[in-house]
Amino acid sequence: MKLLTITLNTSVDIAYQLGHFELNQTNRVKNVIKTAGGKGLNVTRVANILGINHLATGVIGGTTGEFIKRDLEQDHIKHDFYETNIESRQCIAILNRAHQTELLEPGDSITQEDIQSFMKHVTKLIQAHDIIAISGSALPGMNVKTYQALIDFAVRHDKKVLLDVNGHTLKELLNHDGQSVPYLIKPNIEELNQLFNVKDHDNQQEIIEALKSPLLSQIPCVMISLGSNGALYKYQHQIYKVNI
Repeated sequence: MKLLTITLNTSVDIAYQLGHFELNQTNRVKNVIKTAGGKGLNVTRVANILGINHLATGVIGGTTGEFIKRDLEQDHIKHDFYETNIESRQCIAILNRAHQTELLEPGDSITQEDIQSFMKHVTKLIQAHDIIAISGSALPGMNVKTYQALIDFAVRHDKKVLLDVNGHTLKELLNHDGQSVPYLIKPNIEELNQLFNVKDHDNQQEIIEALKSPLLSQIPCVMISLGSNGALYKYQHQIYKVNI
């Protein structure tokens, strides 16, 4: 099995660890951790730990893009990115005691010419892999059509697509009749609420009814992550409760 992970909006994730954090004050950082980030690269890291044959791709650029490549190489993660002139974004997490505050850059806007060149780059890689994991947000300038084009191409070539995107993007993709659908999706409970207006997050039966929706009937695998409460997992017509 060969896994290709696609991260459309890569980042350098910076964690600032502080003993105490105050707004409108000077805060001194105890420790700084910088890693190559983006949901797709997190998938790649787990695949690498599990010994799965993997390759990471996506869009990178600038000095942050160079850092992303170096950081992945230090962890022996294979990659083949499409490189642009735009600067890859940075995402900051401020960690103080049990609290975490995140500052997420949107990323620079990508041109249509770069999108077309990226699609040529990534479709060649898709053909050489068995499972395609598409995760996270897209760069400004991209839209839901970019995700759909990747899914359509992969499905036409008999690849299994694992999709993890925000609820609004997922809703747009699922509401397009006649389009190819992924093999697996993994919305969290907040994203499920965006799809089906699930009112009570603790009501397991309400979540199960959402999983039985015709909107999800064509997707073989649907996992609803419930944080510390594990997950509900639908495979075909069976639903399982997964405990941690």
